[in-house]
Amino acid sequence: MLKRIFDIVGALCGLIFILPFIPFIAFAIWREDGGPVFVGLSRISEGKTITVWKFRTMVPGAAAMKKGLASQNERADGPFFKMKDDPRLTKTGKFLRMLRVDEFPQFWNVLKGELALVGPRPHEPEEIEAYPSEFRHLAHAKAGLTGLSQVMGASGLPFRKELEYDAEYLKEYSFWFDMKILLKTVLIFSLTLRECRLFTRWEFFVFWDKMDAMNPVRSRAHGKAASPSGTAGAATSNGMKVAILHDYLNQYGGAERVLEALLEMYPEADLYTLLYDAKRTRGIFEGRVTGTSVMDRPLVRRRHRAFIPFMPLAAATLTSARNPYDLIISSSAGYGKGIAIAGKVHVSYCHSPLRYAWEFDYLKSVPFSPWPLREAILKPIARALKRWDKNTADRVNVFLANSHFIAGKVDAYYGREAEVIYPPVDTSVWKPHAREKRKDYYLMTGRLLYYKRFDLGIQAFNAFGKPLVIVGAGPEEQKLKKLATSPHITFRRDLSDEELRATYAGAKALIFPQVEDFGLVAAEAQACGTPVIAYGKGGGAEIVVDGVTGIHFEEQTPEALIDAVNRFETMKFDRRAIVKNAKRFSKATFVKDMRRVIARATSFA
Repeated sequence: MLKRIFDIVGALCGLIFILPFIPFIAFAIWREDGGPVFVGLSRISEGKTITVWKFRTMVPGAAAMKKGLASQNERADGPFFKMKDDPRLTKTGKFLRMLRVDEFPQFWNVLKGELALVGPRPHEPEEIEAYPSEFRHLAHAKAGLTGLSQVMGASGLPFRKELEYDAEYLKEYSFWFDMKILLKTVLIFSLTLRECRLFTRWEFFVFWDKMDAMNPVRSRAHGKAASPSGTAGAATSNGMKVAILHDYLNQYGGAERVLEALLEMYPEADLYTLLYDAKRTRGIFEGRVTGTSVMDRPLVRRRHRAFIPFMPLAAATLTSARNPYDLIISSSAGYGKGIAIAGKVHVSYCHSPLRYAWEFDYLKSVPFSPWPLREAILKPIARALKRWDKNTADRVNVFLANSHFIAGKVDAYYGREAEVIYPPVDTSVWKPHAREKRKDYYLMTGRLLYYKRFDLGIQAFNAFGKPLVIVGAGPEEQKLKKLATSPHITFRRDLSDEELRATYAGAKALIFPQVEDFGLVAAEAQACGTPVIAYGKGGGAEIVVDGVTGIHFEEQTPEALIDAVNRFETMKFDRRAIVKNAKRFSKATFVKDMRRVIARATSFA
């Protein structure tokens, strides 16, 4: 079921990709000899003879000419026919084969269900008859547009070796195996285009040195751009080469504030991330990004959750000629720690184990629909992601966690201990001003994601009509705005740090109804002297001292939140005590603890 769904989606994407080029290809084929544009060839798939479609690359009547050329066949190890300078090839056909696009019309066969995207290579009926008996079962499998034998050498393989690869594919089949083969197919196709000089810049091949030289963003990894101190690359004051890995930089939130602190600690470190959007990260990381992944494209940056299954493959292709580094620090909620940058010591600051792998309900935020179909698609993906996440965790030397809540997950999911170092709050920014007075509104802020439970706050404040200010942006924004029926609920976005600080300081309290890994916004609010009404599980329970710096509530329901707000309004809180509690989350404490752990880890390297 999953494989067929993926075949349909992939076939549609392939047909859409080739569609704009068909008129030009068709004209070139027709203009050369006036023959047909497409040719149908007999192949075996699932034990049946089917007609597969290709752009015609040979002269009309090529099949009849094959017998007369048999003496020049360069393949003596099986039933295949191969000839270096085959006279049947047209000029256009040679070009199409060189580009590896002559079989693109077979996406139509995939869409019809006659072929799969990935499978054994489709052979002619007479070739099937020459199969050794131990490989006859291959004829009964659904043949593929690409496959293990194709990416391992295609027609250059000996006949038996090709069959062995196809048999191995059937034996080892998994959805994840298909993903690996498809990625390698794309990489081979991309390299072919590069070799043909159709593109002057092809970022799929960041791990080829010659390609890095063409990309100024990536060139720092090879010492081609000077670091701020005038030295090349990632050398630090003590001579270590340091690389910092981060999941993706297409949004700005708590994890990105942690990354800022790490970059301040290591100003000459190389920074690798799967995606980078300067605008969405406020230009804060401009000039700091050393390398991005093969998926760093505008569409993926905007809709990265739709590409969750492919992120591990993107991480696997992001590497560097500067390997190995002396120290790798990953700031990761899953993917960052799996980026293929090698190092002697890997310290991973874990914001969370990969939620999409371990917490299946979290996948409901991934934009597939309808949900029953989505569930059928995503459960196998979640299992594959879980295996990948565990494997990448095994390569980490030292785990750190942003809360005791997450340290428990690191232990449960990875079987590893993690020391807790709370994320940094810059108390030079997030602080109260003596002349500021409390106003009458409550505040919610953060990325507008489903698990942050903005809906719960809106439902509660719809019911009793108190002012609620929501600050943030995200995929749930329009849904939440429709849910907000009270005129006293307002939305704001794109606030500067100073504007957000003033908004924190002016609020009666921050509403924090989610189960959060840590919850940096709650710590920032307290640094501004603002109490927090928090759900009593997850990071919120660690940040908020019940009855001193805010209050806890125990059920994620509008009624429980309303009751908590009513209780809150009967209590008094000491702003100075709230600010004092927040100092345990200061940037100075974070930096001191990080340096201590890193010094210990590198001393054993």
